[in-house]
Amino acid sequence: SKGKTPTKNRDVEMESITRTQIMECKLDATEQSRTEYRDKARKLLSENELLQNQMSATERDTIEVISYLKKEDIQKDQLIEQLQNQLKNLKQESRKDREALIEDFTYQINTLEKQLSDKKQEAQLMQDELMQIKEFRRKKNEMQHELDEMRDLLFQERKQAREGINGIEHKYFE
Repeated sequence: SKGKTPTKNRDVEMESITRTQIMECKLDATEQSRTEYRDKARKLLSENELLQNQMSATERDTIEVISYLKKEDIQKDQLIEQLQNQLKNLKQESRKDREALIEDFTYQINTLEKQLSDKKQEAQLMQDELMQIKEFRRKKNEMQHELDEMRDLLFQERKQAREGINGIEHKYFE
């Protein structure tokens, strides 16, 4: 029984040292966690302050833009009214000018219609001649195509005849 006691004491001692080390590790981890938490809290406070400043600046900018747009809107309304008055005056002048132009153009139209009638007759004659030329070209193209086909056929027949003669000569001289 005496041999067992020193071993038990050593086990208790080791267990105590191990518990102490575990507690020290937990303490270090807790300290580190607390430091990180403080750093994060400071950082969040800083970011929050920055965001508050940005939001205030944005609100000021928005108010300035709205004021500017309202002022610009009033100026545009005044310009619209001025332009509407100018448009009304221009319409009246335009109506007078239009009436004078209508008279002038009516005379010109009557003259041109007479000339147009004469030109239509000339154009019809030209159209008839053009149709004849187109028909001639179409027939010419058809005939050219037929001639090309006949040339190809003749070429093929000559080629076959030469090959046949060459074949016969070859057999004959063998």
